[in-house]
Amino acid sequence: MRANSLQYLLLAAIAITGMTYAAMGSSVALSARLNQLNGTLLQTAFAQANCKVNFTVSYLDQAIQVIPNASTQLSGSISTLDQVSIQLQSYESGGSVSSYRAYVTGAFDPALSSIRSVFKTAVRSANPTPSQVQQLYRDYNSTISQYRQCEFSSLKQFALNKLSYYQTALSSYQQEAINLSAKGLQVGAMESDVSTANSTIVLPFSAAINSATNASQLEAAIRGYCLFDGCSGGLNGHLAAHFGYDKLSAVAAKLQTYNLTANQTAELNTARGYLSAADSALSQAGTSGYTAATDPWGDLHNASAALRLALKR
Repeated sequence: MRANSLQYLLLAAIAITGMTYAAMGSSVALSARLNQLNGTLLQTAFAQANCKVNFTVSYLDQAIQVIPNASTQLSGSISTLDQVSIQLQSYESGGSVSSYRAYVTGAFDPALSSIRSVFKTAVRSANPTPSQVQQLYRDYNSTISQYRQCEFSSLKQFALNKLSYYQTALSSYQQEAINLSAKGLQVGAMESDVSTANSTIVLPFSAAINSATNASQLEAAIRGYCLFDGCSGGLNGHLAAHFGYDKLSAVAAKLQTYNLTANQTAELNTARGYLSAADSALSQAGTSGYTAATDPWGDLHNASAALRLALKR
């Protein structure tokens, strides 16, 4: 086996070792876009939360004008919501998804729930006239319409950023296949992985975004198409795992063309056994999310380790 071929195959095998799809790509642009997507996730989450804040504050202000007797209680609710919103924004600015999520669950959502209860109690205690009640309904319908438009805009921006990341990921994987081909590996299966991911995930996701006319449809699109894993009840492309499997298989096939020692052959056969198990798991997973029985990553890592051992012997 020539030294340069040995070195290349070693590097190609090691490239599969990342557990997440971010580690699978060789492109700096892909990693940058992943970081940007995570940042956009927080920005979008806060934008949606801000839609709720603006809706609630606006409606409470209108209610105070309609029913002045409820002013004290409702003004207190506005102050509480302002404080919670400021704290929420600090978590968004800090960039911690876990802290943000914990605060939403532990403080923001409970505050909104409490404000709804306070509102009902305050209005009931004020004994509003029928005309005042009718005005509250009119104000609500007008304000909720603005909220829905706000929610739609924030969700669409997130969906478009997610789509952009997916498109960058496809380009990164396609470029990796080109690079591997130049090194002498057979990349037809890898190119097919990219093409399939584009036709079954990225293009339908793009179409769903463009055709959405309300927030519910955008949410369905976002939850319905995942290039990798993570869409419970939706379509999961598992691109990283498919590409990784086909890349390792190409490395194994390349190794087979050399005069291997008995130990190298044994490690190669071990790797192929793990690859077979990974292939079976991926077939069972289909486009569903991974389960303990269908997650291929353990077998892919084991196959990678066996190939590295074969290359070192």
